[in-house]
Amino acid sequence: MFEKVKKWITDRLTSLIQVVPAQNSGLYITSPYTFATQCIISQTWYGGEPAELDQLYKQTDDELSNVNFWAAASTTGINFRKIHSGLPALIVNTLSGIVGADLAEISSDNPEIDALWSGITQDNSLFGLLDAAIADVLVYGDGAAKIGFDPELSPYPIIEFYPAPDVEFEYTRGRLKTICFLTKFSERNRDYILEERYSEGAIECVVHGVDGDYPVENFPRLINKGFVSHYAFSGDYMLAAPLVFFCSKRYPGRGKSIFEGKYGAFDALDEVVSQWIEDTRAGRMNTYIPESMIPRSPETGVPLKSNPFDNRFISIPGSLAEDSTDKIVRERADARAESLQATYAAFLELALQGILSPSTLGIDLKKTDNAEAQREKEKTTVNTRGRIVSALRDFVTGLVRICVNLYFSTQGRTPPKFEASVVFGEYANPSFESRVETVGKAKSYQIISVERAVEELWGSDLDDEEKAAEVRRLKLEDGLTYPGPAEQEAGNMI
Repeated sequence: MFEKVKKWITDRLTSLIQVVPAQNSGLYITSPYTFATQCIISQTWYGGEPAELDQLYKQTDDELSNVNFWAAASTTGINFRKIHSGLPALIVNTLSGIVGADLAEISSDNPEIDALWSGITQDNSLFGLLDAAIADVLVYGDGAAKIGFDPELSPYPIIEFYPAPDVEFEYTRGRLKTICFLTKFSERNRDYILEERYSEGAIECVVHGVDGDYPVENFPRLINKGFVSHYAFSGDYMLAAPLVFFCSKRYPGRGKSIFEGKYGAFDALDEVVSQWIEDTRAGRMNTYIPESMIPRSPETGVPLKSNPFDNRFISIPGSLAEDSTDKIVRERADARAESLQATYAAFLELALQGILSPSTLGIDLKKTDNAEAQREKEKTTVNTRGRIVSALRDFVTGLVRICVNLYFSTQGRTPPKFEASVVFGEYANPSFESRVETVGKAKSYQIISVERAVEELWGSDLDDEEKAAEVRRLKLEDGLTYPGPAEQEAGNMI
């Protein structure tokens, strides 16, 4: 009977339950910044001028009621100092330095191409141009190189790099079809923008003004520089090459600045540093001297004014009690060095997280790590550097092919077939002593060949002939080969 009642109640409740499907409702999120504004913010952080940061955040509205440190204004009569840590510029300069310095060689399998590329490299100061391009792309997110030819300036193709604020990309079904280069100029007290549209086999130019578009033929200064409304050339390549290290999800088709997502951490770190200096000032030793004991001028008897360096004190009235005695009192506020140090380390790690290891910047937060632990911490830097090197290798390889095609086209010749290669050096590799220990242990266990052991131990320090001689010597000592005429002659001489 109990089971029947239970079943009846369950059936009744089940029949009363109705599942109502969720209704589609749209969410509207307004982005506070455009890509152009994002570039300005990144450039300001990279510049690192406190006055510019203060102006920037007081003019931009991030929909957060302006609670950022750099947007804060001091209360009337209470001033505080704002200090910038300089970390954003340090990140970019360090990354561009370790990537640009490791660019060892740009070569091909054709001697004629190697000679031509050597001349193009020297004429364009290519390594310096690449260093500046790496820094620009890290700051802004992307950029593009424009390749041109002007026989009055150089017999070689001319390479110019434009950062993201002066470049636009046009895609068709995810394929890059056009790169637009924007150049601002003034004429007759009016501002114009020259737009150069580079696509496969063609270049188109147009001038944008406040009241409309104009052909470049209306501007003599542009005609004198060789600009035309339309220029076509034979070939299925574009005389421009984009450079992107990280793709942006916020702005499809554009690159992502290495600062994106870190602005809040940079702002908080600057607040900690500024608070640190204020705490240091507040923690100074204060000397309170009664008026009766203040040093006085021997000529006039007027109390001497305090000096912030050699005679700094605070004057207080003396006591009027009969049994009191005036005395000098020195007081000092409680120092918060340890708490500020911990806060600084936390926000520093937050700002560098996913980008660089603190040890790459020469910062040891733990103070107890050995050399092996420091190398392990470099993995974050190695990963970031690897992505930059991969994109830069493709960019330089494409740059070589475009320049070679353009050069031979201006000579009326067909460019030869070749394969370009870009070689980067190693970064954060273990010390020679560590390699000796690792390779020696592997060799003693007979799990590595002599050739491989020599390659792992010496790497690029020895050329192929020296490595081959080292392999022969080791095999000879191990009794794996018999001495040939050269070895026998060397032995007789010894």
